[in-house]
Amino acid sequence: MNSVLLFNFLSNIIMNYFSGQVNIKIGSVGSLSHWHRVDLLLTALNLLDSGYPGRFRLKIVGHGEEYAGLRSLEKQLNLEGKVDWLGPMLHEKAFEQIGQFDIAVLPHTLPTGTPMKLFEYAALARPIITPDLPNLRDLFNAYEMCFVGTGSAEGIAEAVLKLTEEPESARHLGEKAQEHVQRYSWERIVTQLLESWQK
Repeated sequence: MNSVLLFNFLSNIIMNYFSGQVNIKIGSVGSLSHWHRVDLLLTALNLLDSGYPGRFRLKIVGHGEEYAGLRSLEKQLNLEGKVDWLGPMLHEKAFEQIGQFDIAVLPHTLPTGTPMKLFEYAALARPIITPDLPNLRDLFNAYEMCFVGTGSAEGIAEAVLKLTEEPESARHLGEKAQEHVQRYSWERIVTQLLESWQK
C-alpha cells in the first residue's frame, strides 16, 4: 500500500480524542536510529508521568540499533510497563497502530528530505508533534502540525499536554493535516498530470 494512497483504508480507523481516557496513547513509527532521537520521547513521557501518573502511554513501532540503549533508558526513568515496544511491522499493520495513536510524534529527523511517516500520520488525521525544522516547515504549517523546539523533550511534553487539554484543537489539527496530504496522493498527482497533458 502506497504511503498516502490510503483513503479507502481510513474508514476502518476509529479516532479517539481523549474523552475520559486514562491511557492517552502517544505513538511513533520508524527505525530506532540515533537521528530519530526516540530518547526524547522517553524523557517526555517521564516528564508527563511525573505530573500525571498513569495518564499517558507510549507506543513505539519499529526496531534499530538504538533499541538496547532505549530499553536501558526506559528502566533508568522507571517507565517499565508504560511503553509498548511493538517492533517492526508490515505496512498495513503499522497503519492500524497509527490509527490507535491519540497523538503521533516525530521526535527528530534529518534537516533535509521528506519523512514519509509525517504523511502517514496526517493521512490518518492524527494530531502531530514534530521538530521545528525548515524542511518540515516547507511541507506543513502551524495549522497542520504542532512544531516544537528541535531536541526538546520538554517541548514535546508541553505540546502533548496542550493537545490533551484542547481536544477540539487537536481534532482540527489532525483534520487540517489530512486535508493537506490529500494533494500528495498518487491519485491526485496522476489526475493533475493527465489534465496538464490534455491542455
